[in-house]
Amino acid sequence: MRNVTVKYLRKNDRTGSFEYRRRVPKSLEELVKKREFLKVLGKTQSEAVMRYGAEHEKIEHLVSLAKFGVTGLSPVEQSKKLAALLESWDADPHSAGRDDNERTWRGEAAAQLVDKYQDPTSGEYVGVLGEDGLLASALLGGVSKETPQVTVTDAFAAYLEENALKMSDPRGECFWARLTLETALKWIYRTDPALRRT
Repeated sequence: MRNVTVKYLRKNDRTGSFEYRRRVPKSLEELVKKREFLKVLGKTQSEAVMRYGAEHEKIEHLVSLAKFGVTGLSPVEQSKKLAALLESWDADPHSAGRDDNERTWRGEAAAQLVDKYQDPTSGEYVGVLGEDGLLASALLGGVSKETPQVTVTDAFAAYLEENALKMSDPRGECFWARLTLETALKWIYRTDPALRRT
């Protein structure tokens, strides 16, 4: 295999294995409790390059989570980002925890997030911000394995991701993207009675 340069892929001279190594941004250090993302991806460069994409996507979700949060995102993007955060803490992203120890620290972390919203007289939680509520919910119960309802934004993002490398003719691609969007919108209006024109 030809040598390929990948930004966060490094060969560990001591062990000979290839690692994903990246400094944790300052804005994310408090959230993930690490200074560096480090994961062994394989013993050979080709093996590491094959596993690189999934690991890099998970880390990018964490960086995006620190910058922008999860409120205002589609349910699919929220699930991906929250699952990536739980995995960065070595927690099971799809349950309340693998064992009593994990369930305990996750419960404590969720309590720290929402305790500031508890009304001292009634004991009820009032005005929990969406961001804190979503994270506390993910800590207490995990993120559902089922894919949330896909939005038009998700479909468009998937289209762009799938066709990003094929864009040799930007003007033609713009035409096809618009045609795809118009076709999707016509289908939505045809199939959803609540959106039918009067």
